[in-house]
Amino acid sequence: MEKKLGFIPEAESIIREALEDIVKSGFVPGCGVMVGYKGEKVFEIYTGIADKETGKAVSADTRYRMYSMTKVFTVSAVMQLWDRGLIRLNDPLSKFIPEYANPVVAVCGMSGNYQLVPAEREIMIYDLLTMTSGIPYDAEGPTGKVISDITARWAADKKEGKDWDTIRVARELAKAPLLFQPGKYFQYGLSHDILGAVIEVITGKNLYEYLKENFFMPLGMDSAKFEIDESNRELMAEVYGASGKPAKGMGSPIIDTSLGYDKPRFFSGGAGLVCTMGDYFKFVRMLAHNGTVDGKRYLSRKAIEMISTPQLNARQMQTYNAADESPNNIYRGYNYGFGVRVCTEPGISADANSKGEYGWAGALGTWMFVDPEEDIFLVYVHQRTPVDHEAYMPQVCRAVYSALK
Repeated sequence: MEKKLGFIPEAESIIREALEDIVKSGFVPGCGVMVGYKGEKVFEIYTGIADKETGKAVSADTRYRMYSMTKVFTVSAVMQLWDRGLIRLNDPLSKFIPEYANPVVAVCGMSGNYQLVPAEREIMIYDLLTMTSGIPYDAEGPTGKVISDITARWAADKKEGKDWDTIRVARELAKAPLLFQPGKYFQYGLSHDILGAVIEVITGKNLYEYLKENFFMPLGMDSAKFEIDESNRELMAEVYGASGKPAKGMGSPIIDTSLGYDKPRFFSGGAGLVCTMGDYFKFVRMLAHNGTVDGKRYLSRKAIEMISTPQLNARQMQTYNAADESPNNIYRGYNYGFGVRVCTEPGISADANSKGEYGWAGALGTWMFVDPEEDIFLVYVHQRTPVDHEAYMPQVCRAVYSALK
């Protein structure tokens, strides 16, 4: 086939062998990958089983908890609103959620005691997109205590059938002191969940409704949901721990509380998406097409360019994932854009890559990238905790890149 001309004839068997090796090693019982070239699907490979108890094979119908790969949808939705003139990147967060109007920062002194000081400026939408807002998942000191208290109250209300909605969660989180002055450092955390609330305020729709109307339905992503219900429960891939036994929860109270998947009112812009590999691939194909695919424009070329441009300065990079100099760190050689890693120094990470390659990953093992230089894109899936991306993604990427002509 003409679309496979970019790969050597043995490409599919090379990639399949890499996946089979992951399964044979016992790392996961099953996995899958889809690879695109020049805007079209080239390979779709599944191996192993999705559920040990039932023996159900991994297939095109298998559903996955995408966790942090949800973030790429959320930033894309924000940039779609930017395209439409409904938001500016330097808008203060308080324009949409007034509770953020007077943020304070928790500063740790030499003695280990914390002092709360007024922030030098407000959080901007840009800070949320780049994870430089100072809002973490959890932390030590007063920030962690407030988030822990919020989580406990939320969990108690959920038990009584009074779940919080997305905007309520964002408003509650405004009570937590920031870890640092807005924009000073990078801190992976709840910034994109708060962006989900911003999207809801602007559009008057909940995050799922907005994504369904503007991405899921037009892209044909029929499996995409923020819920596990009768329509998809039997199709879910089981989550396994390092022991090979089923695992429950991520061990982070705020994440585990937010992801009940049972008739949610909170739609996590940072972690809530459930869908098939193939449906997520449709979204990545749109990104690879610079925002316009099959005659429909989802994002401007400029919006895609901004998402995939390195955004962190030298000081912010000090606290980014890439700061770990271990040769096994797959984020070495990367900066961060809007919700995605962006390769700036190809060849120094544990993965094969190209300059400008961008993508993200999920806490249960999912992975995606777009490589504009080689004109390829990929989605990989399995469900395991702890995630240990370094244990398998280098060999998946090696297989794909080595199979290029």
